[in-house]
Amino acid sequence: MRTTFNAARHADYLGADPSDRYAKSCRPIEVCGLSLQADGSLSAEFWQWLWPTPGTPLDVGALLAEINAARATLVDGPQALASPGMPMRVAERPRACEEIERRREAVSRCSRQGALRKKWGSLVS
Repeated sequence: MRTTFNAARHADYLGADPSDRYAKSCRPIEVCGLSLQADGSLSAEFWQWLWPTPGTPLDVGALLAEINAARATLVDGPQALASPGMPMRVAERPRACEEIERRREAVSRCSRQGALRKKWGSLVS
C-alpha cells in the first residue's frame, strides 16, 4: 500500500474509511488526521491510502509510521462487523434501511400525536 500523506508532523488521531480493493471500480481509502493545537483545538488534514493492484500481496508497512504515531486510530470496516457469511451489516441492506425509516416515521408520528393529546385531550384521534 502507499500513502499520499505529506504533512510536517503525524496526526494525533486517524480515521480511515476502507473501500473494497476487489471492487470493479476500486477507490482509495479516505483518511482524516486530527492534530491537537496549542490552544486545545483540533486541525484536520485529509489524504488517501492507495491499494496495491488486486492479487498482489497486501503490505501495510508504508502506513505504519502514521498509525503508530497516532494516539488513536479508527478504521470503519462495515464488512468486518457483518454476521459470519454475510457480505454486509443488516442495517446497510436496502430493505433494512427502508424498515428503519418506516419505524422512525412511526415513532415521530406517535410523538407528535402524544404531544397533541397532552395539549388538546380527546379532541385528537
